[in-house]
Amino acid sequence: MHSGYMQTPETFYRLHHTGAPAFTADNAWSAPWGSSFTDDGSSYTCVACDGTGEQTPEIHESCDGQGCHHCDDGMITECADCDGDGTLDCERGYSCTWDAAGLVAYFKQQHATPTDDMGTIYVFEGEWTGDGADGDPLAVPTKVIETLTWSELVARAESA
Repeated sequence: MHSGYMQTPETFYRLHHTGAPAFTADNAWSAPWGSSFTDDGSSYTCVACDGTGEQTPEIHESCDGQGCHHCDDGMITECADCDGDGTLDCERGYSCTWDAAGLVAYFKQQHATPTDDMGTIYVFEGEWTGDGADGDPLAVPTKVIETLTWSELVARAESA
């Protein structure tokens, strides 16, 4: 069981997609599966409002739609998920797993079958920062141990 930030680096496994920003501690940010990141990678587009910051207008119940300083003429138009910003802050750390078998299982759960050209598997030491939206560990890398292809990872997971 993990709690808080750890002092000693642990080993993690991550599929880092081709075309993603470089695999570095500075770029270690995560968002829910399928999110679109902003240019700097520290936030992602709100799914609820598709990045507009607005929602379908609803009557503000506190003033019965009469209008008050909390609403727009009795209607709430600001997205409740992102508070009208259109983006949400990412979690610190890369989404990853504790072992090869866990990474294979994660992608099966997401109904995705990676191929060798989708990205690089990084086996790395890092500092665990908590758990992500999908329940996966989040970690900031401190040292790359090795890189693998998806096929090599699957073979390793099956032999474990």
